[in-house]
Amino acid sequence: MRDTPAAAAAAPSERSPLLQRLAGQTDVQETDLAPQGSARAAPARQLAPDLLRGFLMVAMASDHIAVILGAYPHGTAVASEAASTVVTQWSDTEPFLLRTLTHLCAPGFAMLMGMGLAYWSASRNARGTPPREQVSHLLKRGLALLLVNQVTFLLLSVRPPYFIVFNAVLWALAIDYVCVGGMTIAIEHWLQPTLGLRFARPPPEPLPSEASKAKADGERHASMFVDAVLLLLSAVSLWANVWTSDNQGACTAAEAHTTAGWPASAEWCRLDAPRFWYKLAFGVVQCVNIHVMSAFPPIGWLSFVLFGLLYGRVLVRARWARHTVGVFNASLAVIFGGLFAATRLLQFGNLSTDCLRTPDQLGLPAGANQYLASWRSFLYVTKYPPSPAYAFLTLSACFLLLALFSLPVPALFSAALLPFGQTPLFYYAAHQIVIQLLAFVIIPSPLAHQLPPWAREGRGIGLGAVYYCTYAGLMVLMWFACSAYGRWKSSKGADSIWRFL
Repeated sequence: MRDTPAAAAAAPSERSPLLQRLAGQTDVQETDLAPQGSARAAPARQLAPDLLRGFLMVAMASDHIAVILGAYPHGTAVASEAASTVVTQWSDTEPFLLRTLTHLCAPGFAMLMGMGLAYWSASRNARGTPPREQVSHLLKRGLALLLVNQVTFLLLSVRPPYFIVFNAVLWALAIDYVCVGGMTIAIEHWLQPTLGLRFARPPPEPLPSEASKAKADGERHASMFVDAVLLLLSAVSLWANVWTSDNQGACTAAEAHTTAGWPASAEWCRLDAPRFWYKLAFGVVQCVNIHVMSAFPPIGWLSFVLFGLLYGRVLVRARWARHTVGVFNASLAVIFGGLFAATRLLQFGNLSTDCLRTPDQLGLPAGANQYLASWRSFLYVTKYPPSPAYAFLTLSACFLLLALFSLPVPALFSAALLPFGQTPLFYYAAHQIVIQLLAFVIIPSPLAHQLPPWAREGRGIGLGAVYYCTYAGLMVLMWFACSAYGRWKSSKGADSIWRFL
């Protein structure tokens, strides 16, 4: 059942007055593949991915302000959200909920990046872009991600501990983007056509119609086979976070850890140590002695990009109506929500086995489920590296938001989010730099005060009026900046690197 004309007219879209300028000015997410000359001469751009990305950008800023200006502990647990780490104290309710909300950001960005690769590949193949040019374009975009990261954190390289490599997600996304993008090109230009020929089973002397049907069946079976492999690879790369974590995520030490100050560098923090490169790929690295900090291992986040690619491939082939895509997204939200509940009830895939030792767990009988002791215990997830429980919880929420954004959305709401969602890398770099500059002014000023040991810098603004006013002012500034940048980059060619930023 297609959307009725009346419903289409009532629903705000790119044709709504407030959205006409915003919707068509960028191509961050190529989500319409209508062939030229079709009935839809000016195809409507799907808003849901951009709206989700914009929503995540707004949420992300609240977390970055909290970290840089010292508003509240950077975690639902005061100590850490790392694997195999003892938890003895929860953050207060407001910080806990804010941090839980911002857990959606990195998985959502990675999943949308994988989805974008599926649409990007389909659009370039429709244009007849040779594979070599596609690979060149991928490498340029990957390099752009790395350069944006270095520019963003330039200020961290000029003050202690003088980080040269600071991976706060973009390094991992750049590596995963190039790897999964290269995989996508290989699938489309070699693997899937080869499998399609092998899966085709025409009769010995087929009629033209029979040969055509056999070819179509072979291509369909090849696509299904590739999708199954992508799902398997996504699951394996996600569970690799369990297999490669210390004690596979279980806690044995009695003491809790603290994040006060940068931790001492491990003995393997040397460029000639194989374990350093192993940890860089699979775990968290904080090597102050060689000025390297990496909280987002590329392998650890690969599963989100692979699943996004699978999701995008399904949408590219299906070309469903908007409401059907919404139902599909809602179904995925329910499936991932069920998987998350299973990790809590059956106690697997959490990377925090026997780690919860807060007052909520003290009264539990031996062998009781630690995750059912309180609502905080149920929602606590390990992010460094991302546990399966973390992935299921955040992807469930992201697909629920995609389902909601597939419904008619108020035009003012869309207009507020689209500039952020359509200029993601510009926003990421600009808002980080602004917050870091604010820190030089605010932290030494009377607006800040002495904080508990969880604050690395010792001083911060706390979670109050200064925090919320700073957040609101930053969002207003970034909306105007992103709107202006979006208008400027829309004047560039479709393959310009500026359209990617």
